[in-house]
Amino acid sequence: MGGKNRRVWLAKSLLRLTLGGVLVTLLWHYFSGLDLSLVAVRISGSGFALPLVLLPYGLVFLAESLAWRLTIRRTPGPGTGKLYLIGMATDTLLYSIPGGVAVAEPMRPVLLQRQCGIELTEGIGSCIITKINIAVAQALFVFLGFVLVMAFYPGVSAQLGVDGGPAGYLSVGFALLCAIGLLALPFSGPRLTQLLPLLSRIPLAPLQKLIARAE
Repeated sequence: MGGKNRRVWLAKSLLRLTLGGVLVTLLWHYFSGLDLSLVAVRISGSGFALPLVLLPYGLVFLAESLAWRLTIRRTPGPGTGKLYLIGMATDTLLYSIPGGVAVAEPMRPVLLQRQCGIELTEGIGSCIITKINIAVAQALFVFLGFVLVMAFYPGVSAQLGVDGGPAGYLSVGFALLCAIGLLALPFSGPRLTQLLPLLSRIPLAPLQKLIARAE
């Protein structure tokens, strides 16, 4: 038994070293062409106001962490500080390496399990719900932007292909309503149950097999 545990530990260690080596190689390839002297000049030219750039990002991370905490049903829930650090760590990977979304998003539930003791399935569910909520907020933000553009800059709204006046408001509002309706489907089990029979009528064999398996 001891020999088996030693082999498992050795395999995990080799896997971690391999993944670490791949990550370092990607980072080197990504940042090797970066002109660090130019970066230093830009940073020094920004002056003492540069840290203020981080302020809105910090507030956004804080709001996201508070909302993320509400999607986790365990009592007591994880600390907001830990969720904040997990969000910052995964977003750093997301924006730092090519294809970072494939690494960062799966890491969220894994870090939740290791740092906060949240079950993996619940962690995945909370991450999905959080992303849906962010999408709804972004849809509302876009709608508000269209309303303000049509109200104050009607010429720009015409260039975007949206007519001013009631017709423009109704078209954008209808598109927003459809988007929010689709995003709200995962929160409603009965609606999904009603949707599956309708989708099963589509004459596509792979789709019908997938729906039959889901039912």
